[in-house]
Amino acid sequence: MTRWGRIVFALVCVFGVASCVTKPGIPFDRSTNPVTTIGIIDPYIPERANVILAATVGQNVAAAGGLIGALVGGAIDESMRARRVNKFEDLIEKHQFVASGEFKKALETSLQAHGYRTVIVPIERPQGKPDTPFETHAGKGGKSAPYLPTDFRKTYPPPGESGIEAYLDIVVHDYGYLSAGVGSAPYRPFVVLKCRLVRAGDGAVLMEDIIHYNSLGQPKNVVTVSPDTGYAYEDFDTMLAAGAQAIEGLSVAFSQTGDTLANLLR
Repeated sequence: MTRWGRIVFALVCVFGVASCVTKPGIPFDRSTNPVTTIGIIDPYIPERANVILAATVGQNVAAAGGLIGALVGGAIDESMRARRVNKFEDLIEKHQFVASGEFKKALETSLQAHGYRTVIVPIERPQGKPDTPFETHAGKGGKSAPYLPTDFRKTYPPPGESGIEAYLDIVVHDYGYLSAGVGSAPYRPFVVLKCRLVRAGDGAVLMEDIIHYNSLGQPKNVVTVSPDTGYAYEDFDTMLAAGAQAIEGLSVAFSQTGDTLANLLR
């Protein structure tokens, strides 16, 4: 899939702009799965935050110009998005925000409040573009198939002496700030992730779901979280000028997403 194919697919399916249907989640039944110790696999989180304007000048060009317009509009959109991302990345670095640290802290606190013992499992997840394989696994017919960073892990370590009874595998597809781009729709923080709890030893899936913090549209079979109204900016420049407050909004987004995930395991 081309770069623009991935961007369009992400906007349609990941954010639910159209009626893209995901498979139903697998709810966790704690009464039949008396897990007490959870190993949290280091989550996959993209290296850079994103800044998305869902309805843009480029889309208007595409609508007016057919296929040629779509290609030109796509170039306009990507150029604008890249500039916003670079400026926002500078802001993140200035305030030393680390998404993985904020998220894991909130998740552990919430899980422990629900009576779990948690163990961080430092399995390295090499970073890269979402379509860049970093290891392989046996596909159909025993052939080697790429394992993408945005996949769940194919194998998990044995429990060993840690007492881990289940592993929590988390893949953050995207995060940053998002505007629907319609009317006066403001920029708000967003996080999109999928999660899975597997039993240590046999790898049985005990829970699986998708969480959208600040979702566009009405995606099906997804746990949605409404964004904190205290972090909304009328345009990108206003969000950037908010500085530390905008970064705080992203921290709150990860914290509330971690709380939501933990609540799926109550």
